[in-house]
Amino acid sequence: MKENKLWASENRSPTERRQCKLVSKLKKFLIEHDKQDPKNVIVSYKWFHVRVRNGRTFAHVATVNEDGEVQWAEDIGQVSATVKECMAEFEANME
Repeated sequence: MKENKLWASENRSPTERRQCKLVSKLKKFLIEHDKQDPKNVIVSYKWFHVRVRNGRTFAHVATVNEDGEVQWAEDIGQVSATVKECMAEFEANME
């Protein structure tokens, strides 16, 4: 693997890799579709949370559970319908 410069995450289960992929894609969609500043979109690959910085506070946007489902925060004013549609489409294509 080193010769071909490949990288693999050996310390994560397939479920955790799926969760990380969904968290990363949600961050990408927030930046591209909602025009969020990349430094204001905070993700946790340990807890699989996505937050958006609003000034000095952080607004919780979503959590990806073990089943790979995105659990949106109750107050999701930070997320447009476009991002939700893109995530639903991405989740459907993953399966």
